Amino acid sequence: MLDETKTSPSASASAAFALAASSLFCVLFAMTGCAAIQKSSTTTDRVVRSDTHDETRAADASATFELHGAEFALAASVGCRSVGTRIVEKTTETVVTNADVGTDLAMLVSGVAVLGTTAAVANGIHLSTQSATQQEYDRVAVWTAGLGFSVPLMLIPLIDAMRAVDSSSSVTVELFVNEPCSIANNPFGFGKVELGTQGTANTYSLGQTNAAGQLTVDLDSVLPAEWPTWSEASVSAMPVTIDRYALGTLDLRALRFAKLENKLWRDATSNPTCVETDWELDCFNVRRYLDRYPRGSHSAEARAILSAWDEKLMAKRLEEDNARARELVQLRIAAEEVAERKTRLNRAQEEGNRRVGACRARCRSTCQGDNTCVNNCSQNCK
Repeated sequence: MLDETKTSPSASASAAFALAASSLFCVLFAMTGCAAIQKSSTTTDRVVRSDTHDETRAADASATFELHGAEFALAASVGCRSVGTRIVEKTTETVVTNADVGTDLAMLVSGVAVLGTTAAVANGIHLSTQSATQQEYDRVAVWTAGLGFSVPLMLIPLIDAMRAVDSSSSVTVELFVNEPCSIANNPFGFGKVELGTQGTANTYSLGQTNAAGQLTVDLDSVLPAEWPTWSEASVSAMPVTIDRYALGTLDLRALRFAKLENKLWRDATSNPTCVETDWELDCFNVRRYLDRYPRGSHSAEARAILSAWDEKLMAKRLEEDNARARELVQLRIAAEEVAERKTRLNRAQEEGNRRVGACRARCRSTCQGDNTCVNNCSQNCK
């Protein structure tokens, strides 16, 4: 009979087996977090509790504009910004499963097989020739080794199978910006349109757009008469803005060309014009305009002015030539009259001399050598 104050080998083996099994179970249970698991699917239900929507003018603008001569035409539109606020209740459900069910099933079957084999081996130890104490220790060793292999093989699939569906719900506020607006492009109505760089002296107000976002203005009535000034002589383009939103740049080369042309034309036609004067230098500016702008907007008028002045000059020169010709004719006539009078005088003088000679010849013939008679007779010869 065994001593009651001492623990029997069977009791010691059972205690060791229980301690090893419980320790192994706790360790393996904690290690099951390393099992191959994944979220196979997640579903979310959304319930909109409230929805507000507001459309406002966006901080941008666009426009098309063109320049025909001095007429500036613009059509502006403004972008739309849609802001929506929604209070949404979300319910999220996540299903957690093992990624490889076949592996879990194989591990479970293998664990059961190892456990059964362990039980068979432990029950067969009593057939050995060893002592009862040694047999009890062998059983503990067999069960410890068997449980060490079988429990992990069975525990991991069982815990994976125990993983449940995870669900949660929350209420959130969603803010939606730049959603599609009811009107894609709104007219930029009653916007202040300006030409030139903001904040500089060379900025000109063109007026306001109408309700349809359109504006038509004659730049000749907006820009000063002396434009372009010396500081703008090299300006080829100027920015266009509406309510300080940049729309683009306006090509001013054609307008600047026209303004410079008009300025030169005003100088050319200032009083007195070459049509109203006989001084050829008064037509210098007209000729300079035509030389610089042979195809300008006033070229036909300039040619007409110069043609009229040329006709007037030709008429004046013709009149002067005619007057000079008449004067020459009169001088020629006067010279001919003087020559004729001189000829008549010469002829009269020759005729008088001839008569005096004949008279003196008769005196000499009558006086027959008497000089006193000849002298007295010759005095009557005229």
